[in-house]
Amino acid sequence: ANNHIGDYGTDGIRDTRRILKEHGLAVGGAGKDLEQARKVDFLEARGTQVAIIPCLDFVKVYWADEGKAGATPCVDQYIRKDVRKARQAGADVVIVFPHWGVEYTRQPLETMRKHAARWVDARADLVIGAHSHVAGSLEEIEGVPVLYSLGNLIFDQHWSTNTMESAMLEATFHGDQLVEMRLRPYIIHDTSQPNLLDPARGEGLKLLLEMKKASSAWLDW
Repeated sequence: ANNHIGDYGTDGIRDTRRILKEHGLAVGGAGKDLEQARKVDFLEARGTQVAIIPCLDFVKVYWADEGKAGATPCVDQYIRKDVRKARQAGADVVIVFPHWGVEYTRQPLETMRKHAARWVDARADLVIGAHSHVAGSLEEIEGVPVLYSLGNLIFDQHWSTNTMESAMLEATFHGDQLVEMRLRPYIIHDTSQPNLLDPARGEGLKLLLEMKKASSAWLDW
């Protein structure tokens, strides 16, 4: 579910799903129509069932609908229902993965914060965003972590430090309980190689401080 999923039309979406499945990768967030796009696949990690619910905000031209290929819209009536449906199907952990935000901006829009709060109310365990190309702010809503953007992972935006340095989330669950979170900063080399940095040696420390500053309105560090 992203703002380029429809660049090659319905055939491109079908090919993407087919190729991922041929390689044993779970698929979610886009399909030949809204029903298929919203079908949640589960991942299993040592007996824990994890449901990931992707969605696309803003770019409505690529939203799936009845009889129209595209991505699951970040519409609360869909996402809240899908979170609850995943719970009923046996999900121990539910992660909502929205593609949203303003490019090159660490701060979320107020509409994004409202979406996140509604998804948390439906019992999402984590909200992890993407799209802005830079690592963004964090918030905690009713005890649930919301990371508005983790920035780029593999991308060719090598013109600035902000687009080349991002943070990887390491979230540790004990069964269905989130017990620890760590942000591991990295830098992208040759547009395709995320190399971990060591904040203890000052590497990636500026990025973490920028994320802290962007989050200061909501988190007491």
